[in-house]
Amino acid sequence: MGIFDKFVKTEQKDKLTSLFPTTFNFHIGVSEAEGEAYNSPVRLDEVFVDYLEIKEKLNGPKYIITGRKGSGKSAFGEHLMFLSDSDGLFFAQFIKKSDIDLEKIVQIGQEAGEPIKIELIYEWLILIKILTLIRKTEPAKYADDYKQLDKFFDRNRGFIELHQNEIQEVIKTSGAEIFIEYFKRFFKLKTKKELLVKETKAPFYKLIPFLKELLINLLSDEQIRKCTFVLLLDDLDINFKTFNEQNKNALLQILRTTKELNNSLFARYNFNVKVILLLRDDIFKHYLDEADTGKVFSAYELKLNWYEDYDFKFSGENSIHLKQFIDSRIKKNFEKNNIEMNAKTPWDSLISQEAFSSGTKSSFKYVLDHTFFRPRDLILYFKDLSDYKFDIPLSKDNVNQLLGKYAQELKKELFNELSATFKYNEIVNIFRALSSLNYRDDFSISSLESALSNYSFENDVKFIINELFEYSIIGNCLNKSDFKFKFREKLTETVTIQWNEPFVVHYGVRIFLD
Repeated sequence: MGIFDKFVKTEQKDKLTSLFPTTFNFHIGVSEAEGEAYNSPVRLDEVFVDYLEIKEKLNGPKYIITGRKGSGKSAFGEHLMFLSDSDGLFFAQFIKKSDIDLEKIVQIGQEAGEPIKIELIYEWLILIKILTLIRKTEPAKYADDYKQLDKFFDRNRGFIELHQNEIQEVIKTSGAEIFIEYFKRFFKLKTKKELLVKETKAPFYKLIPFLKELLINLLSDEQIRKCTFVLLLDDLDINFKTFNEQNKNALLQILRTTKELNNSLFARYNFNVKVILLLRDDIFKHYLDEADTGKVFSAYELKLNWYEDYDFKFSGENSIHLKQFIDSRIKKNFEKNNIEMNAKTPWDSLISQEAFSSGTKSSFKYVLDHTFFRPRDLILYFKDLSDYKFDIPLSKDNVNQLLGKYAQELKKELFNELSATFKYNEIVNIFRALSSLNYRDDFSISSLESALSNYSFENDVKFIINELFEYSIIGNCLNKSDFKFKFREKLTETVTIQWNEPFVVHYGVRIFLD
């Protein structure tokens, strides 16, 4: 329900809609998962389906969910938050860099003359957040002994919440020390041991071993063992620069500490606790050459890949997950607007199939070939349906109008992704170079190198070309019907750049290059 619904007259619109159906009130979704979860006419909890079986795959040791921007990592996290709201034995919490910036906290400490190691503040954060979730369980909610823990939280709110403004003030006035008296009392109540720190204040990191011991005790409780606790770390890529050693070191420490906690603490004691990292795959690939990081990803990575290699002509495209994804959202709109679906599928009811009958592609393949096979692509493609007020079903001209708008959104997405590796003016020059080519046909490596060499970059041209391939802005053309793009990589293969083969520009990129 919208906040101004009671002021909007809908009766006359409903009558007109049934006689002359248009896309006036169609809302396919919001490209940002948090907005779709709580502030969208089509709410995420109404349409979310775990098409890639992520929950099942996370039952094992995997805890790093990777995927390209827009592949559904945050949407899955929001789905777990909905489960947390509806299931009394499931507890989840997001930790976002926009709320808790660990690198900034380390910087604040340095400026205050209080050096804080990022791995210690991160480990503290995870242990405290798990403790906070345990406090929400029925066995803990009404227990008198937990009141000591509440007092500990209240007394040290800055180091419990870790919000930038609060923690900045705490560090300036008290350094890294926290008040521990109430924690000592709670620790003794639960473990029957004395906490071996005599002072009433101590640096936060001195409590980490005792926090682990306390959690082992609490999570071993027969009733609490029935509960599941999940922490989701998202937005780790915000303002991330691959050429910034501080950024890289911070993420390395997070990766290593998460592995240690998940394996040596939670899995070792068979607790239903997991820390899940949501990470863009274009970020993590820069870590594969680090000492032990390649092994970490090999063992614990779950990659979200929506590409399915079906023959669109002869095998039903309705079995493709992305088709099911968009069909469910289109169906919601037909139902919400009381419009009858006249075709077998919601997609075919929205888009005129007759308009595409003379071509070599179905309407769905035509749209999908201009995207990177991600859920966000389809949401961005159709996000302006309501503004256009197209007659239903849409014509091919209507679909192309949407394509033009989508191409501009795609340009913004690519600028955002490339900014992790290149500066803004370099990205502008990359697309200028591509525009100078005959990009609607294939071109040689020498032509591409020559076009890029007209501009100044901090990296060599070969590096830039490889990055363009990794982002699927360009692909190889092996023959007139065989194109190799990174985003079309199957789970069982690795697509790598072929330097001696011709190159082509992605269909969607071509549109905004025009």
